Amino acid sequence: MAFTTDEEPADLGVFALQMATLLLVPPLVVGLGLAAVSGAEHFLPGMAIGLVVGVSAAALRQEVRGARTGS
Repeated sequence: MAFTTDEEPADLGVFALQMATLLLVPPLVVGLGLAAVSGAEHFLPGMAIGLVVGVSAAALRQEVRGARTGS
């Protein structure tokens, strides 16, 4: 399945859920993963890395939505 911007954008509720998920899940997953692998003291640095990943993914998702709506 190829990536395309020709499709209709998702509803606003779906988009809001996707954005919330992209901003909340990566920091928790990376933070907990890093803490599990290397110790609890590395939870906050892992959470910071996950936050960067989540914000980047959310920005990309917002760009795709903008390309699909033409704005």
